Amino acid sequence: MQIYANFRDGHTGVQSLVTLSMNTLGSGLRVFTTLASPNGFDASAMFLIGCSFACNLIMACQCIAYRKRTATLFKEQLKVKAAAKAKKAA
Repeated sequence: MQIYANFRDGHTGVQSLVTLSMNTLGSGLRVFTTLASPNGFDASAMFLIGCSFACNLIMACQCIAYRKRTATLFKEQLKVKAAAKAKKAA
């Protein structure tokens, strides 16, 4: 849902690249530890962990791809808030 929302909106809003990068790294390490497990390969666990890694990676890539649009959006919002504040003060 979030991946589609980012794509539809063309920006990532308040999502943090740092947080998404850490989530992606953690999911990637989890894939490695699942593959290296001495208890054998668990296909269902690997599927879920792989899906988690893929989703985190896509969202991290979206943060990079949409960073300029996101920055522009926040600048526009600050201008609107400043104008509203100035109008209210007047």
